[in-house]
Amino acid sequence: MIVTVISDASVHEGIGAWAAWAKSERGQVGVKAAVFREPCANSTVAELMAFVNGLHCALAAGVAVDGDTILAQIDNKGTLSLVGGRRPGLMHGRKSILKAMDALQGLLAEHNLVVKTKHIKAHSGTGTPRTYVHDLCDKAARRVCRTAARAAQQVPS
Repeated sequence: MIVTVISDASVHEGIGAWAAWAKSERGQVGVKAAVFREPCANSTVAELMAFVNGLHCALAAGVAVDGDTILAQIDNKGTLSLVGGRRPGLMHGRKSILKAMDALQGLLAEHNLVVKTKHIKAHSGTGTPRTYVHDLCDKAARRVCRTAARAAQQVPS
């Protein structure tokens, strides 16, 4: 079965947040958003881990199951290439990307999943259902990231 996962991430001063949504004929996972446990090196890592977290949510909810085909819809072309296995050169010497790719490849192998990719043009205002959902994910990730960044600034050193 095809499972659509739309995800996005936001990074501010090393603090990152993700948001994702998933749907298949089995059901839907509404937009989930949270702060990453570890600091984010860059937006590519954040976008990659946003997809991994979205995929994990889809599996946990039973929206995705072993053997499914996952349609990853992401606005970051570098991340999309990594997810699709087309840009291994991006990983060379970047421990944070390698760690994120290990998490993704482990999840795919564990559940015998196949990934296909599709680019979403962010902030395009086209009004299609997929850009609407992506905008929801974008807003949720930014909101969570801003809240975490403000909280971090208030912590005394």
